[in-house]
Amino acid sequence: MKSHILTKYFVGDIFILVNIKKYIKNMPSILKLLENIGLSGNEASVYLATIKLGSGTSEDIAHAAKLQRTTTKSILERLQQKGFVSLQKSRSKHIYWIEDPKVVLNKENARLDLIKEIFSQINYEYKTTDRKPKVEVFDTREGIITLISKVINETKKGDEILTFESPSANNYQKVMTNELFQALSKQKITKGIQTRVIIPLGESKQIRPSSLKFNVTIRELPDNLAFTSSIWIFGKSIGFFSGNQIFAVIIKHEEMHDSFSAIFNFLWSMSKKI
Repeated sequence: MKSHILTKYFVGDIFILVNIKKYIKNMPSILKLLENIGLSGNEASVYLATIKLGSGTSEDIAHAAKLQRTTTKSILERLQQKGFVSLQKSRSKHIYWIEDPKVVLNKENARLDLIKEIFSQINYEYKTTDRKPKVEVFDTREGIITLISKVINETKKGDEILTFESPSANNYQKVMTNELFQALSKQKITKGIQTRVIIPLGESKQIRPSSLKFNVTIRELPDNLAFTSSIWIFGKSIGFFSGNQIFAVIIKHEEMHDSFSAIFNFLWSMSKKI
């Protein structure tokens, strides 16, 4: 006749005898799994010893776990706090029972839900917090052409691009052909992108007539406000571009973008329509 090794579980007011012989050979792997969910090596050993016994005093469990009684008692108190074991007082003895694993699982699921809720809020704060700007530098014609194409492609349909431009500086003509400029401008029309442009006073005569066909509205600044570089305000970024020295700098930073947008709109209100 095959022998059976039984353990006794206490669930509610019911004692349940369970055949655990088949689990003994799996104890090393179970021990490792318990350590992976946060139990120390000794805590896992005491927990498994309690499973083997079903119930027992700290002395009984210490003997099964091959640990000192004082160490085992301290560990059992921690396991009780974590919900892995229950304490039943029987006359002068303190008897520890293995807790129903479902109770532990429910507790861990509740803890996991709380962690998800907390980190969901933290993730929201992380995304909305203004962090250090991301800066990209381009110093070749090919790089700047790729950048301009990328800006158009990543601008959402129907959005607006704000720019300060100096037609007399010929920034775009110095990095690309007129045909390529026209092709990129047509991409903006396809996406319904509007462009508002502010230029220095007196430079409207330098504007290529074909530029006005591409959803572009232009105004001239008051006198004594001149510049030669191009400034782009788009998405959550601002860009600085010069064809004379062949460079472009893109700064992705929402607060800086909003500040430049406010400056642009203020100057726009002061500028003359052409």
